[in-house]
Amino acid sequence: MKRILSFLSLLLCLTLLSGCSNQVVMSDRLLIRGIGIDSIGERRYRASVHVMKTTEQEDAAELLQVEGESVLDALNNLTLQIGKTPLYSHNLIVIFGRSCAEQGLDYVLDFFQRHRESRPNVDVFLAENTAAEIMETKHNDRYILSQDIDDLADAAKLNGKVADIQVYQIVNMNYRRGSPYMPVLLTDGEKLQIGGTAIFDGWRLKGFLTEDETRGLLFLTENLSGGDMTVDVGDLRLTVSLAQAKRSVETEISGGLPVFRISVSCEAHITSIDQAVIDDLDAKYYKLFNEELEQAIYKQINGVIRKAIFENGCDIFSFGRRLYQTQPEWWHQNGDNWKQLMLQSTYEVDVSVDVTRVEQEITPSLF
Repeated sequence: MKRILSFLSLLLCLTLLSGCSNQVVMSDRLLIRGIGIDSIGERRYRASVHVMKTTEQEDAAELLQVEGESVLDALNNLTLQIGKTPLYSHNLIVIFGRSCAEQGLDYVLDFFQRHRESRPNVDVFLAENTAAEIMETKHNDRYILSQDIDDLADAAKLNGKVADIQVYQIVNMNYRRGSPYMPVLLTDGEKLQIGGTAIFDGWRLKGFLTEDETRGLLFLTENLSGGDMTVDVGDLRLTVSLAQAKRSVETEISGGLPVFRISVSCEAHITSIDQAVIDDLDAKYYKLFNEELEQAIYKQINGVIRKAIFENGCDIFSFGRRLYQTQPEWWHQNGDNWKQLMLQSTYEVDVSVDVTRVEQEITPSLF
């Protein structure tokens, strides 16, 4: 019995203290920072990858491009080119070329939500043309870092005209009967910018939103984090900073069809008035400011509802999800036909703006 116990103890020690021969050390890994995917034919893809190269002076990116019969097949071919195993846990961005969006993102998105090293909170973009063009963009003869692209998106959100989106959100939107969307990246070969928003019907690209329509989307999805807005009030040109944006959606069924009552509110801080003002602003001006701002926001919201739902059949606002939560009996009977019924639904919008303060008053005294 003692011999058996000794043998089992020895076997356990050998198991626990065995070497890590199957593990890959960091020096043998390829640190991936950004991935761009283009469809280049029938079930064939090109991956453009930013790999981090750290020197004593600064960080730099190396661009690698490989092809394969799937996203994973293409990325695995990096080992044939470099001799190192890709490490995806440090990836910051995913950029899909327009060809992928027109073919259907379901063909290319699965890897980014399924692979054990891929993070679901990576920012996603659509390239105006190809993802390769974005990844190949250079400034001062150096590739623009994926970190810089990610920072560009974070900074652009502050202007209230960019819709930030991540991998897991795209998947959730689609499976919850909504429609995905993502910001669009443009390049002139030397610099990048974000221009508008791509909207999808299921997994396929359906259309694009302007910057104003994107702001309407941000109001309706309660994702507006700031931004400036300019309106004309009589002879004055008023610029305000938007803050504290809130949205509520109430639903009811009338005549067998949904009615959405949407309330949007926000604060507006006056940042500039483009005309000499010789007196302090009185209550009359503030009332006009509120009215003009409310009308401008109302137009943006109604404009994006018209573009997304009535022109493209895309529920990027998750109105269907709202019905599922608030009108479960109606949804159980009609949810399968939501794509058609949303075109027959009613959308009532109410906007309330509160001009809360003047950021700086420098009007000189007359006395």
